[in-house]
Amino acid sequence: MNRKGLLLIAFLLGLYLVPTNLSYNHVAPSIGIESQFILSLDGNSWLEGWDYRRQIPLTGSAGAGTNYQIILTLSYNAKMQTDFDDIRVTAYDGNTSLDYWFESKVDSGYVICWVEVTDNLDNNQVIYLYYGNDAVSTTSNITETFLFADDFNDGTIDGEKWFRPAFCAGSAEETGGALVLTGAVADWETRGGKVQYGDDYAFRMKIKTSAESNYWHAGFDERSLDGSDDGNIDAARVTFSTTKYYGTYNGTEETSARTTLYTSYQTMEIRRNATHLKYYELANEVASFSTHLPQDDCGLWFGAYGSGHTTSVDWSLVRKFVDVEPSAGSLEDEELYSEWSPIEWQEVGEAILIFSVPFDYWALNMILIFGGLILMLVSVCIIAVKVRDRTITNDSGVLLLFLFCVGWGLFIGGTIIG
Repeated sequence: MNRKGLLLIAFLLGLYLVPTNLSYNHVAPSIGIESQFILSLDGNSWLEGWDYRRQIPLTGSAGAGTNYQIILTLSYNAKMQTDFDDIRVTAYDGNTSLDYWFESKVDSGYVICWVEVTDNLDNNQVIYLYYGNDAVSTTSNITETFLFADDFNDGTIDGEKWFRPAFCAGSAEETGGALVLTGAVADWETRGGKVQYGDDYAFRMKIKTSAESNYWHAGFDERSLDGSDDGNIDAARVTFSTTKYYGTYNGTEETSARTTLYTSYQTMEIRRNATHLKYYELANEVASFSTHLPQDDCGLWFGAYGSGHTTSVDWSLVRKFVDVEPSAGSLEDEELYSEWSPIEWQEVGEAILIFSVPFDYWALNMILIFGGLILMLVSVCIIAVKVRDRTITNDSGVLLLFLFCVGWGLFIGGTIIG
């Protein structure tokens, strides 16, 4: 055998011995595609059908929580309907409508609007005021906005909300959009609310009394929630006379001076928590009681005292409150729908996607090993025949050696994967 043949045999023997003497410690990884990207979202959307909006920043307060009612005073804008019927309020996403109620308004002037904010007002929040839609009517709704409310507009006292204790005389009726209570001789005429509340609530009402009334009352009251009280005054409420406010609990009174008797409707509010009972006329605190407080959950209470004396209630409601209340800041600049950019890219998160592609490693191993062996065997056989017949050339030899190396590579790959 000539020198070329010996070199070829030595080369082939070396290739054979290399893989048989290697030790592989390899764990095949999952085969997959990993993609990392930054997720971006629209800043917010727009309430369909409205031309204008303004953002309202809200300053939160510890303890306010979710579904807190805040008050807004909104001035008329010429782009609004003159009666404010197109006013809508949404959450920060710009599209989720929030319940609201107009406490009072002057057409083309201003509106006092309560909004129930669904987001947690323990922290600062943002809401949107929308206007500029001539085709809609108001959706102002007192009962949807508050924990409890009655505007006395259906002409019949709602037995699901109110009851009259058995010991009371006089009369009570809904008339002219108001609850009218008329007292009897030396007795209270009262209506008790069937819903009870603990601490941290405010009772708001629009109320007046007749000129002849010396006493009338409203507030949170512990007595007669089931209508069976014996008439003793064991209430925690504010009682009004021409000279004093009385905070009463278990027949003992705490007083504060009073100078005015309201014979026209006045908005008043009684705020209660575990340490005090405070009375407000509009936004002004006029009386505070700290020693005669409700000991248990209380219902609502109205009354008039004395024959022919009346108390009239235009509406009443119960809302959440904390001593330091959340507040609304100044309205931001007006946004016009046609100028609004729906996409405000902002980095809000990061995600990794793994697309796993399962493989049968045993089958792949066998394909590579046997494919490599076949390719090596064929190339070796052809080389051997050409060497024997002395027909091998440099070009054919290089090609056959290349094919052999490819087969050897497939064989090694199959061994590693396996």
